[in-house]
Amino acid sequence: MPDAQENHALQLDEEWVELIVSARSMGLSLEEIRLFLGGSNRSAAKHSPTVVPTSAP
Repeated sequence: MPDAQENHALQLDEEWVELIVSARSMGLSLEEIRLFLGGSNRSAAKHSPTVVPTSAP
C-alpha cells in the first residue's frame, strides 16, 4: 500500500505542474507564484493594491 505522500504526488494536475515549471523558468520565485495563486494571504495583504472607491457622477 503506498504511503500518503506518494499517493499525493500521483494526484498532481499535470497542467498546474506545467504552469508552475513555466513560471519558475521565467524567473518567478515560489513565493511570487504563491502570492499570485493566493496561497499566502498574509504576504499577499502586504502587496495588495489599495482600492479607492469612486463616487458615481
